[in-house]
Amino acid sequence: MVFSAIKGDQQQLFARALDQMEARPLAGTDNGNTPFFSPDGAWVGFWASGALKKIPLAGGGATTICESNAIFGASWGSNDVI
Repeated sequence: MVFSAIKGDQQQLFARALDQMEARPLAGTDNGNTPFFSPDGAWVGFWASGALKKIPLAGGGATTICESNAIFGASWGSNDVI
């Protein structure tokens, strides 16, 4: 599961395995919200600071896909279209 939360004064995305109680912050997702998964579950797409972005769940930095107004939901299709 991936969700957006505020810790201290910073909003970012957190990931939590369903068999775990502890969530881990996803580095590079500052101000992130509206997370959604890639079809293979390896990536999380999200919106942050005026851009649509993606980040690998296995670790690594976020990549900007495109600039965007705020979104209120998204899906990532099997044909790699968001």
